[in-house]
Amino acid sequence: MDYSWFGRPSGNGQRNGYRFAHAFVTAAHTAAIRDCRYLHAIREAGLSDHAAMTSTLAL
Repeated sequence: MDYSWFGRPSGNGQRNGYRFAHAFVTAAHTAAIRDCRYLHAIREAGLSDHAAMTSTLAL
């Protein structure tokens, strides 16, 4: 499972993942969805504490 943001470490040192990013597409366009993913390089580079999200549609 993939998450766009990771919380503070818990008592056992694990970081809990949370899903905050969403992409909304109308029912008429669901067949056009080709890809949707998080770009973790943004978060890993320290530019944000969230991963970026990208969606590709064939319209």
